[in-house]
Amino acid sequence: MKTLMIGMDGVQRETFKRGWTPFLESLIAHGETLDLEEDIISRGWVEIFTGRHGTETGALYERPELDGSYRWTDKCSLPGIPGLGERVKPIWQQLNKRGYRVGVMNVPTTNPAPTVDGFFVSGGGGGRGVQQVVAEEQVYPHSVKATLDAMGYIVDERLGSLLDDKALYEPEGFFQRLAQMDALRCTAFSDLSRKFDVDLGFVANRSMVMAESFLLPELDRKQRGQIYNEELIEAGKRYYRKIDEAARKLRDEFPSSELILVSDHSTAARTHSVNFNAALKEKGYQRLAAGRSGVISALKKLRRRLPSSWVRRVKKNTSIAKGVRSVTRFDPGKSKAFMITHHQASHGIFLNDEHRFGGPVAVSEKPQLASQLLHAFNEHPVAKEHGMWAQIPEVPDGEFRDAYPDLYVRLPEGYTPSTEKADFVSEFEYRDEPIDLRTIRTKGERVSVKGHYPLAVVCGGQWCVAPSAGRKDLRLIYDHVLARFE
Repeated sequence: MKTLMIGMDGVQRETFKRGWTPFLESLIAHGETLDLEEDIISRGWVEIFTGRHGTETGALYERPELDGSYRWTDKCSLPGIPGLGERVKPIWQQLNKRGYRVGVMNVPTTNPAPTVDGFFVSGGGGGRGVQQVVAEEQVYPHSVKATLDAMGYIVDERLGSLLDDKALYEPEGFFQRLAQMDALRCTAFSDLSRKFDVDLGFVANRSMVMAESFLLPELDRKQRGQIYNEELIEAGKRYYRKIDEAARKLRDEFPSSELILVSDHSTAARTHSVNFNAALKEKGYQRLAAGRSGVISALKKLRRRLPSSWVRRVKKNTSIAKGVRSVTRFDPGKSKAFMITHHQASHGIFLNDEHRFGGPVAVSEKPQLASQLLHAFNEHPVAKEHGMWAQIPEVPDGEFRDAYPDLYVRLPEGYTPSTEKADFVSEFEYRDEPIDLRTIRTKGERVSVKGHYPLAVVCGGQWCVAPSAGRKDLRLIYDHVLARFE
């Protein structure tokens, strides 16, 4: 194997400075780091395997449907990428064309598995439901399924499957299940990589983002001298020791390979919620719709009272989900700008134009309105106090450019877009409350959020790329791999 890529969802360099992962810490210390920055609107994994931004592929964490309504979606799939295989050529296609064999396992949003010279095992994500047993469409060649089934391979686990379905409320059981999933994945990846004699191996472990989501708030509380869940931290420490050992085994299997450690984004303990709509209303760019706030509040209260299994069934009903998401608190006919977010990934403000949303803003008015909003936001005393700033996005003018905010707002780490509170900026109400896995799902709010700084380290080699003004995100990983396999 010429290059081995180990993907670790949601981690950053600081993840491996706790003394829990001595092997990975040593690799990172002796490797070469690439300083990247994600907008956390475009999906990092898809940037890595396509070399394209979400405005070109549609791979945005959430976006408007662009059907003339205010419906939002978080769906993303490999077949849904426009021009796939022609204009957009995934990394495995590029390498196969050059005569190299590839082995890809568990990279999110890659279902169904494409035909490759080598092997491919799809990952979850992209709005796809949780699936633990391998389906035939998730593997290529199909004979790989029997191998994975025989070893008890686990495709995916999420908080819903771990807490609601399996009731793993004790930290030890929760983290043991994650470690079991990762150990099976590493074993399967090693076996298949040797069997198919691949030149590029790319395996991604998604469990770490779930671990970080709970560990970071507890470590933050511990550092601030607050009451914290020591049992959860200790269980997380044991989990990371197993991750470290799995990484060591992979490295020992392929000692001469160039090794790339990469994540799709960092993670931060949630400290603040930011509601851009509050600032828009204050400055006269948005009007409330009479009666709608009560409807939305009632829907949220109902959701929290329903069993989680019922909520998941409703989410799977596309027509119901779209109907609920189309209800807005603002008056569509009298509002010039808005933020909508269902997954706390809308890091920006949309102009309510006639073309995309049937709103009152003419397309010809958009440049001037965007400039006015930019000035109003950046001069707002609350934005200045919290270190937030807006900018006109400099992103590729692709097929999904209209699905990207007209103003991108850069938030500090730990801040997240949210419409849960009416204030422009509010401190996260559960920040000082230790996590209890029995009740965490009933709160309905995320205790950690995506961060801008992914891990990108090469060991046993040097980066063939460098960040530039127009390209400083995870697309550079794609560029590097192509350069290594010229």
